[in-house]
Amino acid sequence: MKLHFLRFIFLCVSLGFNSHLSAQVTIGGGGQPNKGALLDLKQHDAVTAGGVTATKGLGLPRVKLIKQKGDLASTIDGAFMFSYTDDHTGLVIYNINECIGGSGRDNGVYVWTGSEWIPLQNKDEEELAPGVIQVTDNRDQELGPQTYLAREFSYTENNVKVDVGIWMLENLRYIPLSTDNSFIHSPDEAEIEKHWCYPLAGGGLYNPSKAKQEWLPNLGILYNWAAAMNGYEPSCSDQGEYDQNDGADGVQQGICPDGWHVPSDHEWNDLEQAIYHNPTEYSTYTTGYTFNPASWKDEWNGSLDLPSPAQGPRGSDSGEGHGYAMLAKCRVSSLPNFITTKGKSLSPRKGGFSFEFAGRGRNGAVESLGDVGDVWSGSIHSLNRAGENSNAWCRSIYTGYPTNNAKVVRHNYGVYHLFSVRCKKD
Repeated sequence: MKLHFLRFIFLCVSLGFNSHLSAQVTIGGGGQPNKGALLDLKQHDAVTAGGVTATKGLGLPRVKLIKQKGDLASTIDGAFMFSYTDDHTGLVIYNINECIGGSGRDNGVYVWTGSEWIPLQNKDEEELAPGVIQVTDNRDQELGPQTYLAREFSYTENNVKVDVGIWMLENLRYIPLSTDNSFIHSPDEAEIEKHWCYPLAGGGLYNPSKAKQEWLPNLGILYNWAAAMNGYEPSCSDQGEYDQNDGADGVQQGICPDGWHVPSDHEWNDLEQAIYHNPTEYSTYTTGYTFNPASWKDEWNGSLDLPSPAQGPRGSDSGEGHGYAMLAKCRVSSLPNFITTKGKSLSPRKGGFSFEFAGRGRNGAVESLGDVGDVWSGSIHSLNRAGENSNAWCRSIYTGYPTNNAKVVRHNYGVYHLFSVRCKKD
């Protein structure tokens, strides 16, 4: 502390006696500052014009942003509310919060505009990892053509590659044209009519205009099973893996683009198995991870004779597991704020599955945004021709359950629920 004070005094004295320091300053070396610079950071003068002047860089203050807009102090973790009353436009910091924008890649240099923090880097332009492809859905839709990231998932068993297909790495965000009266924008419970809605924080009755305004594209759209399957009517019940009618109706396109389909319960099991056996390819797990058991158990896929653990949470008991490997790093806490899920999935651009906590719709409301993620399969479980009490298979991950998201829940829900949709290539 004493040394810092002496340096401060020395600088003040120097400013009083050295005329060139009164307007311009060199820090890091003893050379003269460039004539056009108020502050010149360099260790030495360049040997030639435009040459090297240092072997070190400028370390920006590392700040944890908790939101991007609002009163300046309210955006910074640990700052007192309304404590920064002056104009701080142009303030530059290095933000350490990877989830400030919800992508899991939001750390970096930010500048304050006077009303919000703007990142100086566009990470949506980062190069795609090998194997990640872009898929454009050119159908007529409210949002116009949508481009998704996708990749092949696979693992090796007995030195043989097991390919489980190409899957989208993002939730579907297809919104039917407003002129398409076969779809209804509502989270009201319905088993036959096709309903869709936006994810929405806060619970309570659904507010369409508020939901649209606050919607985040990475969360996708929520659909009841009739909408997810685009009106497809199953020929029979019990179409989960190992059920008596497994695969009876083949793959169904549902609401997915041409050439893609809503994956069956069987296909979801295949995907989970691939990620369980090969988590280092799709997540930040390294070779030191410990799954218990070390290999996927066939009984987790389902059986008429084993309703549990084929239904419910399946996976590792070690506290590490394929649930974390599938789960996106960030989740919405209250819009527009994000916090970490402790998920280990790579981002979609890097090839991770990035399972989102998009919540669910039912009974005229959207609930559990940031706490629950549910995704439909294309497989019916129980079918009631009267249009009531039918259930379909799905996959879910819950905040902190079970075993802190290390497992993935396989179960069947009433088809009136509105869940997310992922598509798989035919």
